[in-house]
Amino acid sequence: TLQSVPRSAVVRIYDPRRKFQELDAASALAPIAADARDFLRLVGNESLSSPSALGITGSLLVGLYANHSDLDIMVFGEHSCRQVYQALRRLLDAPDFSELRPLDSQGMKDLFAQRMAEACMSYDEFLNLEMRKVNQGFFWERPYFIRFIKDTAVWSASYGNVKYTPLGNARISARILNDQDAIFTPCRYLLTDVRILDGPT
Repeated sequence: TLQSVPRSAVVRIYDPRRKFQELDAASALAPIAADARDFLRLVGNESLSSPSALGITGSLLVGLYANHSDLDIMVFGEHSCRQVYQALRRLLDAPDFSELRPLDSQGMKDLFAQRMAEACMSYDEFLNLEMRKVNQGFFWERPYFIRFIKDTAVWSASYGNVKYTPLGNARISARILNDQDAIFTPCRYLLTDVRILDGPT
């Protein structure tokens, strides 16, 4: 069972896509809002994605941002997500493109400190994994983070149809059979040759 706010108590719904549309049409914006608009325009143009697939979340969405806030971006729909991912990879790998760059060493240390409790790995292992990602970095001098979201229409399960029972923590050995959904939130890896090394079976 998941907790939630009763529908009768919901006063306003903040829509990330609508927020981008508002910023895209505005004539005067705060610096962070202008950066968010420019970043999404760049992403949309380079990936040939529809503006309706792009959204803004985080502090900017609800008006609680500060001058130093980062850019929290969402991309909706599997096709648009893969287009944006490929465009970001291309731009980050381009030696003469300066608007985007990966997280620097201090950015990686800060990220590791935030996730250390759940990382279960050394900093070197963490660095090796995170350096490959395109969904986090800097747009000019402002940090950005992107979540790739599949359309809810492709989700086959309805709430309550599938139930999970925690069995505890386990340590396993496995081979990744398919990682094509690794970029999404939530992500999914298909495993094979699974062996439970420690924990409940």
